[in-house]
Amino acid sequence: MELKRFIQLFLVYTLSIFIPLLLISWLNITRFLSMLMVLVLVGYFVMTVPLTMMTLKKKK
Repeated sequence: MELKRFIQLFLVYTLSIFIPLLLISWLNITRFLSMLMVLVLVGYFVMTVPLTMMTLKKKK
C-alpha cells in the first residue's frame, strides 16, 4: 500500500469517528441508543462516501 493511500484511509477513518461525536455534542444527544444510532449512521456515511470516491478515482 502506498503511503498516500494509507494517509487517506487513516484520515477518513479518523473523520468517521470525530464528525459523529461532534454532531452528538452539538445536538446535545444524551440517550445511549440515540448516540449509538448517530455514531453508526453518520460514521458509516462519512466513511463510505470518500472511500467510494477514492476507489472510483483509482480505477480511472
